[in-house]
Amino acid sequence: MPSFTSNSETRCPSAPYLTIGLSVASLVVFFLCISEFYWRNEGFLPNIVDSKLFWSEHRHRVYTEQSRKKLVIVGTSRAQLGIDPTVLNQTFPEFDTVQLAIDGALPFEVIKDLCTDPKFDGIILADVTVPFLCVTDSVSKRKELEYVSYYHNTFQTAAAFEKRMNASMGVFLQSNLVIFSPVLSFKSLLYNRLKPEWLYFHMHKNRFRPAFYHDRLTPEALLDHKNQRVERITKQVALRIPHKKLEDIAQNELHPLYAQLRQRGGHMVFVRMPTTGAHWQADEHIAPKAEYWDTLEALSGIPTIHFLDHPELSKFDCPDTSHLDARDVTEFTQNLGLILREKWYAQTMPTNMEQTP
Repeated sequence: MPSFTSNSETRCPSAPYLTIGLSVASLVVFFLCISEFYWRNEGFLPNIVDSKLFWSEHRHRVYTEQSRKKLVIVGTSRAQLGIDPTVLNQTFPEFDTVQLAIDGALPFEVIKDLCTDPKFDGIILADVTVPFLCVTDSVSKRKELEYVSYYHNTFQTAAAFEKRMNASMGVFLQSNLVIFSPVLSFKSLLYNRLKPEWLYFHMHKNRFRPAFYHDRLTPEALLDHKNQRVERITKQVALRIPHKKLEDIAQNELHPLYAQLRQRGGHMVFVRMPTTGAHWQADEHIAPKAEYWDTLEALSGIPTIHFLDHPELSKFDCPDTSHLDARDVTEFTQNLGLILREKWYAQTMPTNMEQTP
């Protein structure tokens, strides 16, 4: 019977594992650098994917820190695409601006969440329309509730800490490197046969999402995009918001919420962002400005800014009839900031006068 003897001196053949590892890492880095250079040269830009987690990170920043209050933008895609937080902050250097607008969602629940939060005492700049305020049930409203609920019930738990760390790393990579854009993922590239299309909008780290309608869409694509939006809004022209419903919401819901915020030293202003062409015509049919918006401030006590009441806000065209182009956002935000500061000063004047001996 053959016998086998163990030899403790026997070792696996040595291999240059460190050299191999470094070589593989170098090849990966080289490939990523080439890919980054190539896609940037093709005109692609970094883009962050929005999510409830990303929104919650910003929702967590609305509280006063070291005596610096927060100016919080809430609303829809019109505010997210049309108001640049960095530019707005130049008009309010004593504040830090936070962007909480949500694409495809309505603003009421976020307004309610901030007004009833005993720790929040900043300024709310709310992008609203009368139909937005009066909607009681819709997909858009449910989306807004999901974001608010996620922040309070999931984001602040210990179980979400690892997700938050991973998300922070993802935001860092997506905001700095084109190759981490969703349109350049392996799956997306295969689906589009290695011919991905430019995104006409790009999310920044501060959740500002400018839309380059003229620079990144062909005239044909822009016209098609515009026609689709006009078709959606014209389907709603048969709707008519009962004025009694606006009165009930303004007096019984908005006014008490605003009163809570004012008691803590906070403030709020409603802004009606621009719409143009067929979109504005439909908006005016659904809720005529003179009959609805112009009564909102008196009903709710909340100061309002309507773009048509200010030539410096109404001079801009919306390429898709509903959103500002990135080229116009800086000037629009500067003009809005000056008007907002005047409204804010008017709000704080009575308080300051009462405190003056």
